[in-house]
Amino acid sequence: MKRLYLLGWAIFLLLAACQQSGFFDFKSGEFQCDNCRMSIVDMRYKAEVRSPKGKLYYFDSIECMNDWSKEHPDQVGTQWVTNYYDPSQWLDAKKALIMVGNNIPSPMGGHLLAVATEEEWRRAQKEFGGKKVAHP
Repeated sequence: MKRLYLLGWAIFLLLAACQQSGFFDFKSGEFQCDNCRMSIVDMRYKAEVRSPKGKLYYFDSIECMNDWSKEHPDQVGTQWVTNYYDPSQWLDAKKALIMVGNNIPSPMGGHLLAVATEEEWRRAQKEFGGKKVAHP
């Protein structure tokens, strides 16, 4: 009986330790946006939300993530965006430098992109002429 009790605790602790956090990287076309249902293909704009319980929601753009998050505030734990110049690099949306500008061709027309560094910010500024916005 004691072994069964210890085995139960071991399984519980193992499952608790496996709870996911952070982002999940994925390939172009693998998921649809949880807001607009478009296929996520332009990886420079992709974004994710992880709920407090660990469920992931995928978005084709920062604007879709923002719209969905406003409608589902209880499902928002952490928010992640990709670096426009390095889509394999995920950024905490609260720490990312986010730009809005009419010349940014984001998938849903919200004209938003994210970068990680001031150097990338200056590069995007020259390329698109946008301005910094605070993450909502």
